[in-house]
Amino acid sequence: MKKTNPYIIIETDVPTPKPTNVPTPKPSNAPTPKPTNVPTPKPSTPKPTDSPGCMWHPNPFAFGTCKYSNEYPTSWAGSSFLYDSYAACCDVVWKNVGCKKEEACDTTLNPPVMPTPEPTPEPTNIPEPTNKPTSSKPTLRPTTVKPTPRPTVKYTIPPVVKSTIDASKFSNEIFDGFEDGLTSIWPWATTPDLPWSTDDSDKFEGKFSARSQPVLNKGDESDLHVAITSPLGGMLDFWVKSDVQMPFSGCYINIDGESKKGYTYPSSGWESMAIPIPPGQHVVMFRVWRPNFSLPPGGNHVSHTIRIDSVRYIPTISEGFESGKLQVESEVTFIGREWGFDFDPSNAHEGNASLRSPIIDAGQSSTMKLKASASSEGSLISFWYRTSVFMPIDKFTFKINGKQWIGVSTQQGGWKKFTTVLSPGESILEWSYVTSPATIAQQFDHPGEGRVWIDDILIVPKA
Repeated sequence: MKKTNPYIIIETDVPTPKPTNVPTPKPSNAPTPKPTNVPTPKPSTPKPTDSPGCMWHPNPFAFGTCKYSNEYPTSWAGSSFLYDSYAACCDVVWKNVGCKKEEACDTTLNPPVMPTPEPTPEPTNIPEPTNKPTSSKPTLRPTTVKPTPRPTVKYTIPPVVKSTIDASKFSNEIFDGFEDGLTSIWPWATTPDLPWSTDDSDKFEGKFSARSQPVLNKGDESDLHVAITSPLGGMLDFWVKSDVQMPFSGCYINIDGESKKGYTYPSSGWESMAIPIPPGQHVVMFRVWRPNFSLPPGGNHVSHTIRIDSVRYIPTISEGFESGKLQVESEVTFIGREWGFDFDPSNAHEGNASLRSPIIDAGQSSTMKLKASASSEGSLISFWYRTSVFMPIDKFTFKINGKQWIGVSTQQGGWKKFTTVLSPGESILEWSYVTSPATIAQQFDHPGEGRVWIDDILIVPKA
């Protein structure tokens, strides 16, 4: 018996002949006889192993996914976990809700065995090559057929969602810790049959968290929705604790019906999660769901629920000063004289307007403070600035939480961009124009205007 690899065994039934003492005859000069019409014996067919074949089955590591592979427990053979088609797996297991496809059939685990063809009684005639040109004309250029685009499926807002968060009125984070119930701050909506509720037995911070109902029967769903309207989008930041287990329960976190995150197994503790929310109106759904599988005898050790707590929405901030009104006015304070709008396009980085420092007396300063929130992964901040300052008469500084990041004391040739990452949580940003005391300033002639311009402030929370 000869092994060609660990999974295919080829058996040879013909024994090796015993050696004899008869000498080998001398070769003759006669020509080789013509081939006979007697066919050669059929070759033996390799026998496949008993390893399981590729089937469609739920992926235990990706809730909501049907996978075509032979990487499943042998105990699943002959059970309701295996299907002949992707459509059947999605329909029965996941009810076609956001079902994803994954193809990973490993042929080395169960290689297809193809028998050799029947031998022919006559030798195969090899056709002679021809030098005659073909009569067909060559193609000038291959044509490309554009694939038909997939039809757009419009998302329908669930009937239980009655109102939305209008984040266009906010420039800082919006927070809900469920301390005053499920709907006292945010307009959460939940399924009436298996509603979410607040619970004090486990929480990330404070006294309460939001908890789904256990999904104990086939097809059970416990949903929590919230609608958010934001002109520039932002980040939904929250803490989650999972107590589900595939294939008996799992968790989806969807935006407009499209799955973004999920859990297939219990989490060891509270975990931070951030999901980008695009501009416009969108519905976020937290769903705990039992597929069409029964619990094993004696049940299992999970509660088939999830919890969320400390939910924050951090909007994207974009301030170009074009409207003549600060979009982030509610989070801005001035120390000293206020900065003003400059509607001279030659003093703008883009558009027709910028924000300009005021004219102040010697020994004074003017500061604009902006309070900004960053997601659990931080936020990217950028802005453009141009100065006409001259030390020791005046200077421009920019600080984050008291730490100076920019200090300009000479005139600039044009606009410059500043970019950095804000730490998670709240930050105080300060743009300051400062003049020296009169006893110093009077000794010098200012070569410029003694002004600072800023434009195009952008703060984008990171995922």
